[in-house]
Amino acid sequence: MRTMLEPLNDEVTTTIDAVLPPVGKRVIVQCEGFRCLGVCDANGRWMDAYNYQPLPDVLGLESIDQLQ
Repeated sequence: MRTMLEPLNDEVTTTIDAVLPPVGKRVIVQCEGFRCLGVCDANGRWMDAYNYQPLPDVLGLESIDQLQ
């Protein structure tokens, strides 16, 4: 039996996957109170691009390519 939320979950997953950069690609990530250069690892966790420390909740991201 399908619930009403299943189609929504599929849409959200598809949308998020389309937005995430490739694994290891450096992007500017917006966290609460700061922005930094970050990468998304193979497990979907956001890490600081310089010291590979985990980042708190990422609120948004911006491609470096868009800044040029």
